[in-house]
Amino acid sequence: MNLVKLGLILVALGISLVFLGSIKSGNAEYAGLVMIGPVPIVFGNSKNAIYLVLGMGVLMMIVMWFILSQIQM
Repeated sequence: MNLVKLGLILVALGISLVFLGSIKSGNAEYAGLVMIGPVPIVFGNSKNAIYLVLGMGVLMMIVMWFILSQIQM
């Protein structure tokens, strides 16, 4: 499966789950992380959600560093 298609499917699934969660409970927690180079921009409405997103961002940076360090140029 093409990685772009998989990414789009996962984004659509995530948006759908947040939408359904907000309908069910009435107050969904959300947070987001935008990386512009090495500078993270974090937003959200809950400290727990923000900490979770920051942790996922750090994990993604470590995984990408590991993957890119394995590529020989």
